[in-house]
Amino acid sequence: HRGGRFQEAAKIYRKVIAREPSNVHALHSLGLIEASAGNLAEAAKLMSRSVTLQPANADFVENYATVLCQAGDFTKSVDVAEKGLTLRPTANLFYIKASSLLKLGRNDQAVACYDMLLAREPRHFAALCDRAIALAELQRLDEALASVNSAIQVMPRFAQAHLNRGIICRKSKLLPDAIASFETALQLDDRLASAWLGFG
Repeated sequence: HRGGRFQEAAKIYRKVIAREPSNVHALHSLGLIEASAGNLAEAAKLMSRSVTLQPANADFVENYATVLCQAGDFTKSVDVAEKGLTLRPTANLFYIKASSLLKLGRNDQAVACYDMLLAREPRHFAALCDRAIALAELQRLDEALASVNSAIQVMPRFAQAHLNRGIICRKSKLLPDAIASFETALQLDDRLASAWLGFG
């Protein structure tokens, strides 16, 4: 597994699980391999078993929350991330919880969670960028613009941040700023359909 020979490792993990169904490390490690291969439903099943068997393992819980979020099971990923935060409050778990809340449309809660993350890591680019989206959904446009501007200061060459800024500026009726932001996004990545649409 550590040597990158994932398929060989997966076969061995499956043999271990067949002989010892409660081997938490084989279950979780096979889950990691399945997740990296894009088999998120299978990864979630394996990780669920490992977490059930070893509920206080902070690494297992964090990985499981990550896979649930990637799989689009946002309600469950919020619950698992909350549990993980009681074990070990990491930036990744705050981000998973906040992003899942955003996807569920629970924007007030998402902003509060992003704020907790940013209190720990003020330059967390993804949190700044996504927080701006949540604030814009709440029509708190000045705060949204400040958040996306902070994200751009952290990572000025990330096209998605400029796209988000363009969307927020358009909502704020700051059309010249919106046009400039969409143009910048397209200079950085001319495949962004949403930026072409916004620019148009």
